[in-house]
Amino acid sequence: MSEDELLTSAEVAEILNVPVRWVDEHGRRGDVPSLKLGRYRRYRRGDIDAWIRGQARRRRDVRPSL
Repeated sequence: MSEDELLTSAEVAEILNVPVRWVDEHGRRGDVPSLKLGRYRRYRRGDIDAWIRGQARRRRDVRPSL
């Protein structure tokens, strides 16, 4: 798979193991990096991979307070 490969919401949902509707909503809000192609929204594989790594780092950086 190439970093420039464009994925659909369904493909991203499968990668993230979340509903397609969640991907669509968060893509529209800008929470998940996406490209608007006319009336379609697509997701670059490299952007999604980087976003996942960023989410994992963010979770490690946030430590619960006692």
